[in-house]
Amino acid sequence: MNGSAAISGIWSNPKTHLLAAASIGAAILMGANEARAQDCDIRNLEGTGNSTQVAQANFTCMTARLTATLARIEALESELEPFRRASGIVAAFDRSEEDACPRGWERFAPAGGRMIVGAGVNNNVDENGQSLSRYPALMDDPDGAQGGAEWHALKAEEMPTHSHEFNGTSVLRGQWTGHPAVALSVGGEGAGVHQPFVPEGTISESGGSQPHNNMPPYLALYYCIRR
Repeated sequence: MNGSAAISGIWSNPKTHLLAAASIGAAILMGANEARAQDCDIRNLEGTGNSTQVAQANFTCMTARLTATLARIEALESELEPFRRASGIVAAFDRSEEDACPRGWERFAPAGGRMIVGAGVNNNVDENGQSLSRYPALMDDPDGAQGGAEWHALKAEEMPTHSHEFNGTSVLRGQWTGHPAVALSVGGEGAGVHQPFVPEGTISESGGSQPHNNMPPYLALYYCIRR
């Protein structure tokens, strides 16, 4: 319904019908200029000689304001219409646990404790120029759309290549121990073959084998979906 028609419908008194019709016509022109409608003044009826003109001016001013307001409401409703009919929209809200989602929305349970990542084909790359992974959407592949871990314990094959120092026991010349012998041909002082002894042993262990936090800096919000 047109805003001006809605306003005129509330005036059922025949004595004011003509005045209302004329005022609404003027209000439509004023409503085209929002600033002008907002800046109009409401005049005081007390102490005036022509109360009819003052009443008409006041009515015109108020009608212009209402007309401009209704026009803005209708424009907003038109812009929101696609979202009103759309379903499957997931949005984040900063609300309380008891009232996490607004009316018409419900908690999006699969997002609890998880980060959201863009699904589908993409041409994005990381800082090293490597292509980013492509993930299916939850609707297409419930299993493939979920992954990652909050905590992770490194495996041997995931560790970078590295080395360890080994501190052996030095053996003085002519000193024999009970360790098994390892025959090595080396050059030494004087003629003959020297057979140094290398003790058996292992490198001492370190570390606690505990998983490490695998999460980036985060901000927790409630994810809700519109059905």
